[in-house]
Amino acid sequence: MLKTMITLSYFPYSPFSAMATNSRLGFMLLVWVLYITLLYPGEAAAATITDLQEVKALKAIREKMRNGKWDFSEDPCSGKGSWNVSQDLETQNKLVCEMHRTEGRSFFHVTRMYLKSQNLTGVVPAELANLTYLEEMCATNILCNFLGFTKHPLQVPDFFKTLEVTWHESSGYIPKELGNLTNLKKMDLFSNELYGLLPQSFVNLTQLKMLYIESNQLRGEIPQIYGHFQGLEHFVASSNSFSGKIPNFIGNWRNLTVLQLEATSLEGPIPSTFSNLIQLEDFTRISYLIGDGSNLSFMQNLTKLRTIVLRNASINGEIPKYLGDSIKPKILDLRFNNLTGSIPKTLKNMVNKRPKIEYLYLGNNNLAGKLQEWLNTINYVKVRVFQSLKIEKTFIRATGQPITSQSNPRQ
Repeated sequence: MLKTMITLSYFPYSPFSAMATNSRLGFMLLVWVLYITLLYPGEAAAATITDLQEVKALKAIREKMRNGKWDFSEDPCSGKGSWNVSQDLETQNKLVCEMHRTEGRSFFHVTRMYLKSQNLTGVVPAELANLTYLEEMCATNILCNFLGFTKHPLQVPDFFKTLEVTWHESSGYIPKELGNLTNLKKMDLFSNELYGLLPQSFVNLTQLKMLYIESNQLRGEIPQIYGHFQGLEHFVASSNSFSGKIPNFIGNWRNLTVLQLEATSLEGPIPSTFSNLIQLEDFTRISYLIGDGSNLSFMQNLTKLRTIVLRNASINGEIPKYLGDSIKPKILDLRFNNLTGSIPKTLKNMVNKRPKIEYLYLGNNNLAGKLQEWLNTINYVKVRVFQSLKIEKTFIRATGQPITSQSNPRQ
């Protein structure tokens, strides 16, 4: 049969010939498709076929999470029917698949799953572990007990790279089994009503680069063993109920670019080891610290800083001259501290030189001295030079003409 079809494929035919007919073209295309099917049966059969074990897992997830939008009359990786989804980032109900070849056959495997704002209930079943190629899962604003905290140990594919579980009613402990995801690069557990201690098992996450645990009810000290997170780039832990002092070992995270510790109940002072964080760009919301105060000497070599928010952080001493000189932030918020002395002239560089300051907040301190002339010209600079400039100068104790507040940085 194959020989016959090969012979047929040599009928004298040219698509540019005036003698060609639509029927002959259709016939030749059919012959070609049959030829390819016989020559590469595995490839043709698997063109739009999702691995059967993964289809079973997806059906279990649909049933137990009550996801009525998944219609299995079409193949999950086909992009047809209910699988042809909107690209709206806020309401994605989407699978991303890739083809892999095993044992001489090729199948599509689910590599990414997005379940955003789907109003799902129930629980995520153990069958999730059968999506063995799954690298990323993002689930937001769903009502199911996604992490299965209270009943069953968490099972997920062990080569997960990204896990985002945010805005859930998933109160409970962070399962220690998450420490088994040794290829994980990003973990986002924002706003899940989680409580208890941070797991010691996280020390196994040696490839972790981003850890977001803010807006939960976590307590206890940040484990000393976390000092081994040498590759960590983002650590966001605001709005929790930790205890103890800000750990010195955070200064060992030399690749850190984002650090946020607002309203964590941690005690000061800010460790001097933070001077090692020379890659730090976003040093925001280190606020509402209790205990011993700090000065700003640790920042002298952090020349990449572009956002500095140390509001109500028990900061004392004078504003250092390197602010505006070697360090030129776009946002500088030092309100509600115990800063003394005068406003250094170097801050003028943040207005006149790039990168230009966008927000400057110095209020509610004990600053004194003669009000510098360049501060009186800020309103003119705002209007004429760069519209985004916002300067707040209320409660600056200084001689000279008083200046009123201009804006709120959250507006």
